Amino acid sequence: MQLWALHSFPTRIRYYLHVTDKYKQKYTQLLNELDDQEKQHEKRLQLLHTQIIRICSSFKGQQDELDQAISLLPKYIDPENLPTDKLRLISELLLNTPTDSGSATEEVRANLAYLIENLPAEGNAKFDRAALMGALEQATEPDQFIDMIDQLEAQLAATLKAQGKEITDLSAFLGEIATRLDNFKVHLSEDDTNRAEQSESQTMLTNRVTQHVFEMRKTVTDSSDLTSLKSAVQFRLDEIDNSVETFKKTETKRAERAEKANVALRQRADKLETAAKQLQKSLTETRKQAIEDPLTGVPNRRAYDERLALEFTRWKRTSEPLTLAIMDIDKFKFINDEFGHPVGDKVLKSVAGFIKSKVREADFFGRIGGEEFAVILIGSTLEQAQQRLETLREGIDAYRFGYQGKPVPVTMSIGYSTFKDGDAPENVYERADKALLLCKQTGRNKCLAQ
Repeated sequence: MQLWALHSFPTRIRYYLHVTDKYKQKYTQLLNELDDQEKQHEKRLQLLHTQIIRICSSFKGQQDELDQAISLLPKYIDPENLPTDKLRLISELLLNTPTDSGSATEEVRANLAYLIENLPAEGNAKFDRAALMGALEQATEPDQFIDMIDQLEAQLAATLKAQGKEITDLSAFLGEIATRLDNFKVHLSEDDTNRAEQSESQTMLTNRVTQHVFEMRKTVTDSSDLTSLKSAVQFRLDEIDNSVETFKKTETKRAERAEKANVALRQRADKLETAAKQLQKSLTETRKQAIEDPLTGVPNRRAYDERLALEFTRWKRTSEPLTLAIMDIDKFKFINDEFGHPVGDKVLKSVAGFIKSKVREADFFGRIGGEEFAVILIGSTLEQAQQRLETLREGIDAYRFGYQGKPVPVTMSIGYSTFKDGDAPENVYERADKALLLCKQTGRNKCLAQ
């Protein structure tokens, strides 16, 4: 084995450690992001529970036993200890409670619709938002509403469980990386020890040769005859040969041990590099799933919130024009009712695909909920934004949607507003939303600023 390879290998290992530390930082960052997602899901679970309490409260005053059962529901919910038994008791009591309150039914329906629209689906492949909305529209009896509540509770529990598993798996992988890094450190320590032993062995050989040469010189000086001189010199030369041979054997064994250790370390380094690439690919896919709407393939609400915060910070620093537009498909409920939810999903995909193809690369476009989309126009004044948004609206109006030979009428209303001094993102969104509402109230299929 060449000595330069032995000396260069620790440098390669330190390079692997440097690269692996970068990956470890990325993994830790993702772990923190997943932890934040879990907290958000717990908040939504609490929101679901709050809405359930509101729904149940709408039936208060009809019988004492029901009122008492509702009062036993906890105000705050523990994700590990859901009050399933209490909810089941309430559902049984509701089934036996006569009611003709149409307003209460509509309030329950509206609350459940809100929950279904905002229920997170990440990591839950069985979640079918469209099917739940369809079942809700058909529900008229208390037992049907209670069944919807049970389904929502189960769906959110499944999502939280999947999220927890993802965090657990990532934590386990980080633990494995830490173990492998420790192995690298042990090997580097052994490598330093080997170099120290090698230096000690070389010093010992040098000392012995020097000593034998000194003795030969002394013998030459002190010797009285040639025979004894030859004998003494030969003895010292044999001792030098023995010392060199011992040194060679010792170094050969040490080189064999070092080569064996280096081969094992290279194998561990290759495995770690392969695992790191696999995890990097997994992280990329996980990040994409976290910020992409699964139905339309465009950025989701989370991506919108992140981008709006980034552009708001940039706007405060540069004062470059910044406009926010909220877009909503007109009479989308009619499309679902008339043609079915699968057609509604196709309309959402088509609209999203069309707008995505027309929006500038520097701008942002995403789906922020239901049939509602948002566009962040970078560097666009109110007048410039109006021209671009009108082009989008006219394009949707001219787009030909159809199902089984029947035309599907699709138009879009757009409300927009530009950032002004003293604005926060919430203020601009509120103005854009008001403009969108005005579009709906004055005939739809238009683009208005606020």
